[in-house]
Formats: sequence, C-alpha cells, structure tokens
Amino acid sequence: MKIFAHRGASGYAPENTLTAIKKAIEMKADGIEIDIQLTKDGKIVVIHDWKVDRTTTGRGFVYELDFDYIRSLDAGQWYTKDFIGEVVPTLEEVLDILPNDMMLNIEIKDTARKHSNIEEKMLEVLKKYPEKFDNIVVSSFHHDKIRRLQELEPKLKLALLTDSEFIEIEKYLSTNGLKSYSYHPEINLISKKDVEILHENGVKVYVWTVNKEEDLDYLVTLGVDGVITNYPDIMKELLM
Repeated sequence: MKIFAHRGASGYAPENTLTAIKKAIEMKADGIEIDIQLTKDGKIVVIHDWKVDRTTTGRGFVYELDFDYIRSLDAGQWYTKDFIGEVVPTLEEVLDILPNDMMLNIEIKDTARKHSNIEEKMLEVLKKYPEKFDNIVVSSFHHDKIRRLQELEPKLKLALLTDSEFIEIEKYLSTNGLKSYSYHPEINLISKKDVEILHENGVKVYVWTVNKEEDLDYLVTLGVDGVITNYPDIMKELLM
C-alpha cells in the first residue's frame, strides 16, 4: 500500500508549503498530494482554498490576484509562529525538490474552472521534468478537466476524485470514455466490491483523508492501493 502525504506532511507543517513537502520526503512517503490553481496573471501556484484568507496573511480569490501579491504573503504564521516566512510555492518549485522516484498527485482545484487553459499551462510545466513524468497523477473533482487532459496528453496518468455517491462504479468505468489510472474516493464512499470491480478494470484505488489507525486497518481489509494522509510517518509505521 502506498502512503501519500496530503498537501505535504500537513500534520506537521503548513499545508502545501515547501516545508511540508520536504518533511514528507524526509518521512519517506511514497507520494505527495498537492493542489494547484492559476493566478490572475497565469502562474500556477500550490494552494487549496479558493481564497488565500485561511492559509496566508492576505485576502481575496486566487484567480483575482497577481502572483507577485500572492508571493508576498506569509503562508506559515497561521499554523504556528515557527513557520513565519513560508510562501505559497509554484508547481515548478515543488517539482524541483521532488525525488524522481516519488509519486506526485496534482489536484486541479475548483477555481481552475475560471481558467480555460490551466491544463495546457500545467502540461507546459510538467514537460520540463521528463524524468518525473511517469510518477505524476493528475486528479480533479471536475471531470471535464480530466477529459481535456486525456485529449491533450494521453500518456498522463489521470484520476477522478469524488466526495459524493453520485458515481456508481460500473457507470464510472464506462462514462464519457474516460480512461483513469486511479480512483480517489472519500473514505466512507468505497466498499470491497467497488475495489474488486476497479481492480478488475485495471484502476487503482487511493482513499482520502486517512489519519486514524482504525480507518487504515479497514482499508487494508478492502485491498485499496494507497491512502492520502496528513501523517505519512504514522501511517507507514502502522503498516510495518
């Protein structure tokens, strides 16, 4: 089973910062999950929320703010004073420190719908790192984005996210011609039968967000391929 660090090792450092990602690397996570959005001037930044308000010292929607403004914000002090000085990183900065053999799950966030070309811009960045390309999985709740990426780059590993029961597994596998590398459900939206059907069709199952021992034990019995967690070190130790 693979252990993905949710927004980096976000149980120990501010989410989606280079410090959180470096901690996940030190903890020998199998992969890292991050979130991306586009700034007003078309730069890909790593941040989860529509607005910068919760995780930085600024205010406003990411897609309405220029990169220079976002870059000037402190992205660490909301967590603890020990992380004052953290900044919102770019996708390139994450890829620069990512080991070639570590998986990276890039989630395209909701606000990306404001930008019709985030897929192209992301691919431009990824193609600068051919040595990492095979270990990258791109996911989204917005399946139009996944479909567009499939058209643009058929070799890219793609995944559908879901946090509701609107997707029936059989329907998911045959819907809209989507060829998915993996399926990423919330923990309470997956069953052993679902896992079996997905595996029969060559689709891996990575479940989010798993922070409790009893949840990990349950998912082991289901036979899932990996979990996304805020505590990669603890989850790895529990699997030993």
